Amino acid sequence: EILAELAKQIQSNKVSRFNINRGDIWDGALRGFRRSTYNPTYTMLVKFTDDSGNTEHAIDAGGPKRQFLQLLIQDLQYQRTFEGKENEKYLRCDKAASDKTSTCDPSLEDILMFATGLRAIPPLGLQPRPTICFHHDGSLLPVANTCGNILTLPIHKTYDNFRFYVSFGILNSPGFWPVLT
Repeated sequence: EILAELAKQIQSNKVSRFNINRGDIWDGALRGFRRSTYNPTYTMLVKFTDDSGNTEHAIDAGGPKRQFLQLLIQDLQYQRTFEGKENEKYLRCDKAASDKTSTCDPSLEDILMFATGLRAIPPLGLQPRPTICFHHDGSLLPVANTCGNILTLPIHKTYDNFRFYVSFGILNSPGFWPVLT
């Protein structure tokens, strides 16, 4: 019923164009949705290209659009846009992943989870006591040793770089997943 109502709103005589590189579906989707001419009530017109910029010669009578949306949904799994249990996902604040010019600041809960694996401080406190160390090896991202409650922060030449990379690392490494440096 909801989908039928939404389908009635589509203006089939107008199009929103998407030029999608098969090597980076996510980037093409973001560019398409951010276009000033994009309108969610217009029909989507999708053209695929390869990494060299060669356009595939398919006429979008629905097939390329369906394939694009299917690939986009698959790609969303790897974007860290959603978090939570397998069938209880919710959107997370992750502007750093979708817009490399800005970032969201991690909350104290995010920092605690990253450094200790806990969402809240236990009633008897943390053992061992949390420690903050600093990288002096050129690493860009923070590293956590959750067993030892050790947060190791990178050294950067500017505060903006420090803030970007630390926020990016913390917000994109929920739980016990490894952070690549």
